Amino acid sequence: HTAMVSAISEDKYEILVAKSREFAYNKFVELKNKQLKRNEETYKKYIYALKLRLEAAEHIGIENIRLSRLRKLAKERIAIEDRYKKGSQIFPDFKLMLLIKLEA
Repeated sequence: HTAMVSAISEDKYEILVAKSREFAYNKFVELKNKQLKRNEETYKKYIYALKLRLEAAEHIGIENIRLSRLRKLAKERIAIEDRYKKGSQIFPDFKLMLLIKLEA
């Protein structure tokens, strides 16, 4: 890492990396919380709509159509829950990509 940045000492480089990591971590936590909230809201919206569709399907008079619709909605619920679970998993990766020295 430090071979590419010859103008600063190893100690200063490590301090910059630590400060960058701290800043990135705080920003990551903020963005993660926003994403998790958005994921939760979307999930609740889809589940509510699905609940209404399930209630409507229960009132279908023809049994084979009602059962077919209920099976389809059950599969849709599984897909919604899978998307929710995947949306709740966040995998950060921190890498120092750019270090610039500015002088006046």
